[in-house]
Amino acid sequence: MKKFLAASVIFLTFVMSAGAQITLTPYDARLIGDVRLETQYNPANIGYWTKQSVATWNIPRGTQAGTYAVTLNYSREYNSSATITVSTGSSSVDATIPGTRNWTNYTSLSIGTVQIRGRDSTISIALSRNDRSPNDPYIMNLRQVILTPQANRPQPSYPSYPSNPQSGATFGLWPQNANLSRAPGARLENNAQNIGYWAKNGVVTWNIPAGTTAGAYSVALNYSRQAQDAARITIATNSSSFEAHLPGTGNFSLYTQRVIGTINISSRDSTITIALSRNDTSRDAYIMNLQWVNFTYQGVASSNPQPSYPSNPQPSN
Repeated sequence: MKKFLAASVIFLTFVMSAGAQITLTPYDARLIGDVRLETQYNPANIGYWTKQSVATWNIPRGTQAGTYAVTLNYSREYNSSATITVSTGSSSVDATIPGTRNWTNYTSLSIGTVQIRGRDSTISIALSRNDRSPNDPYIMNLRQVILTPQANRPQPSYPSYPSNPQSGATFGLWPQNANLSRAPGARLENNAQNIGYWAKNGVVTWNIPAGTTAGAYSVALNYSRQAQDAARITIATNSSSFEAHLPGTGNFSLYTQRVIGTINISSRDSTITIALSRNDTSRDAYIMNLQWVNFTYQGVASSNPQPSYPSNPQPSN
């Protein structure tokens, strides 16, 4: 790939029907920055996507308001992960996109859900302000974005990550596998889709899957929090911990996906715990509703795991 310093603006049509799945293609995108349309490949892709680039699509007139699951078909040459933000005028979701080993190895990745309201006119993808990836020159090649309408309320997204040459590189923790014995009031809700009524003195613990590779892992949550202010939580293994800010999402039904930092997992660690930090100053009765926690391998253990401090997602009105 050679860097091309230009801005491209391309306006074409969407593929959709009322109330149906929406497909966003490279030809539909309005491109800002060094990013450009690569039509020499079949199918075409959006390439040369630098960390300052933005791709935006117009939302077609007549699109039904509601919750849409977002799926990307992309490639990323590097072994490291990047964090992107997909946003409408009503909501946004941060997503970790792992490397796929080379630019021609494409994979489809379900990254979570966004809200589309009647007043929303565009949907955009850009590097997240919370990204902690190395200084790779490009984010990804993108072939397609698919928006699938979801019934009634946001549904949990269980990411299917591309294969990784490092064994045990990615794993998820789900509500139904949590130990809630030390979480007063916390309980499974909505057919075990989330942990809710999570009181401030609650402690939720999971067993680390057998065979997990020792090293540093980025930590992503899919959660909702009714309060506007942020809570401070602690993520801990037996040998490592970090604190992270957890912004409000506006209400308990508006979920967002956030990368909150990195943690070390050693071969002697057996559990992962989430609890309110002793340094928390929020005043709300409940911490959050939690749909899943995902751990993505970043490499050898860091001597100083760093939390991220995400900005508040925009609530729906």
